[in-house]
Amino acid sequence: MRNIKDFSVKVLSVIMSAGFLFSIAACNKETEESSSSVPTVAAQVSRTFNGTANISEAKPGDIIVFGKYEQDNVASNGEEDIEWLVLSNEDGKVLVISKEVLDWMRYSESTTVWEYSDIRTWLNNDFYNTAFTDSERNSIALTVIDNPGNPYYGTAAGAGTSDNIFCLSFDEARTYFAFNTWSDDSNSGYSQYLISAATAWAKGKKLASAYPVTEEYYNQVLVNYGYSTACVRLEGSDWWLRTNGSDGSHACVAGMYGSLSASECSAVTYVKGVRPAMYLEY
Repeated sequence: MRNIKDFSVKVLSVIMSAGFLFSIAACNKETEESSSSVPTVAAQVSRTFNGTANISEAKPGDIIVFGKYEQDNVASNGEEDIEWLVLSNEDGKVLVISKEVLDWMRYSESTTVWEYSDIRTWLNNDFYNTAFTDSERNSIALTVIDNPGNPYYGTAAGAGTSDNIFCLSFDEARTYFAFNTWSDDSNSGYSQYLISAATAWAKGKKLASAYPVTEEYYNQVLVNYGYSTACVRLEGSDWWLRTNGSDGSHACVAGMYGSLSASECSAVTYVKGVRPAMYLEY
């Protein structure tokens, strides 16, 4: 596997103060761990790796700075570094997802089949070639990913695909994030660790929507799911999963306030947030 030697790694023991990881750091309530034995994202401390050097040491909840993409919506100052949240590290590959919602787009013009979706085409062409240098692309693993059907509706999702960049599936989101509450009966739950703010660039796009957690909504709703007060004023956005929804015109999303349900779907022609995911090799 390839290591890039010319990057340095900085290890920071910090309590995050904003965005997605702030909710992780300040969470004092006990969370329900995933039913999987895979370590889940729910860490008190996070380390930051610059580039892929030493990412063999990365653990869930750590951050890897890798690639660049417009985020502050100020084109004159160039593109900003992308921060990636580590979800897993095994077999010489680190699974990461962007810490923030980087863009907004529809899932597809008509299909819920991931293989033929607009979002898959965009991720593996426009985004892949824009956000990374040739050297960085050498560290991104072309991965065969499964596309299981919807576990609630029983709808089929199509064949597996070979992707450099992808959206998480419903099952992957369930596996790699810790949940404050989860019901196996309804196959749904709530996780403050799923909350992700949209960048200024993403919010600046037409039809984009992002909303903060108000104190009133926290006290009336989210406190009942075991969320900590750190969630108040966090901004959240819906973001696409690659799992198909109830029929041929809907796909699953992760809710703006951390809800995850196999029955939580959106019309594929609606504009939702995009959090790219990928495997980095070492």
